[in-house]
Amino acid sequence: TSHAIVGSLGIILEDHKALFGYVLGKKYWGQGNAAEALRHQVDWALGQPAIHRAWAYCDLENPTSARVMEKAGMVREGILRRWHI
Repeated sequence: TSHAIVGSLGIILEDHKALFGYVLGKKYWGQGNAAEALRHQVDWALGQPAIHRAWAYCDLENPTSARVMEKAGMVREGILRRWHI
């Protein structure tokens, strides 16, 4: 078995919300790993009585990341212009 790091998934809990961020090594792209990991974390977060919203954001130029979020059960709500540079 390999002990290589595939990527990382983080969660910030604040005021009844859970913000997610993730990164995945290029070697592991396209295998469903990010969506699967994110799905488990989103399900966990929304299963907590104190959490009412699970969210994340990505660059408009990275539609693959948006697709990962959709596969994890998230819904695209809009575009945050000039949100993050």
